[in-house]
Amino acid sequence: MTHFDVLRQSWIPAEGIDGVVKEYGILDILLQAKSLRSIVDSSPLFQYGMYRLLIALLSDAIRPRNIDDLLELFEQGEFPLELLNNYIAECEKDGPCFDLFDKHKPFLQSAYDEDLDKTIRSVALLAYELPSGNNTTHFDHRAESEHAFCPEICARALTAINVFCTAGLQGPSGINGAPPWYVLVRGGNLFETLILNIWIPNLELPFDDPPIAWRNRSRIIPGQSVKRTSYLYGLTWQPRRILLQPLEENGVCSYSGKLSNVMIRQMYFQKGWKFEGYALWTDPHTPRSISEDAVSSVKPREGKAVWRDLAPFLLS
Repeated sequence: MTHFDVLRQSWIPAEGIDGVVKEYGILDILLQAKSLRSIVDSSPLFQYGMYRLLIALLSDAIRPRNIDDLLELFEQGEFPLELLNNYIAECEKDGPCFDLFDKHKPFLQSAYDEDLDKTIRSVALLAYELPSGNNTTHFDHRAESEHAFCPEICARALTAINVFCTAGLQGPSGINGAPPWYVLVRGGNLFETLILNIWIPNLELPFDDPPIAWRNRSRIIPGQSVKRTSYLYGLTWQPRRILLQPLEENGVCSYSGKLSNVMIRQMYFQKGWKFEGYALWTDPHTPRSISEDAVSSVKPREGKAVWRDLAPFLLS
């Protein structure tokens, strides 16, 4: 059976302080965060998705009660191995949940359910940069059926697809509705950046009920409306129901050009949760515009240059 352990196998690209870019598993990148500059990827969507994943995981592991908890860890300058090992053990006490292809709890996906999983789609749908369906092909002229991804690219894509999805035939939009601008505070190294972007949530929002995605055992019902979330599950909200279909074959990843002995060409793919609790959710990484009528996330708008949103970015 095919396995891909996102904790220990390399898939997150990061630039070291020395300028060298390498790929890391979740555990290694957190343990070496003080010697790394930043996460890097040619896709801004993948790049933010990986940051968001690590911030969510650390929020669950650290569970800061106040700013002093974060300051104490910040002054240590590194994430303790004991903290991470204890967290992993707690997550896996009921079975594996960090294996991309686990039968019962595949990472950031839904296990196969014969009553729900009917629709097989191309893996190209995981990357919004690639044309799919009858969309115009610009820089990539391959049909969606020609794409095959390696596990590393699938893992990156899974961190981003639910964050940036929009409402349409494929399903509802993400936790913030139409995707807003996402902004992170950048520290002197990756360790500082991750710490600086962990949020102390308000008391109006549960912290971990429901729990973070990989600890959540809820059955995702396509299109079912949900009116509440928690801080941790909001960071890993799942408006798409996905299950990768790996094949043990040698090939070249059509996204990265990387050689791999496991290829993913298809997946079960359909709509997931439909969030209806926008008034209760405040995303920690989204600048917000405050007016007399409402408080709303700052979102890209057609015909409006990016620089015009710099003021609300800085004020946030």
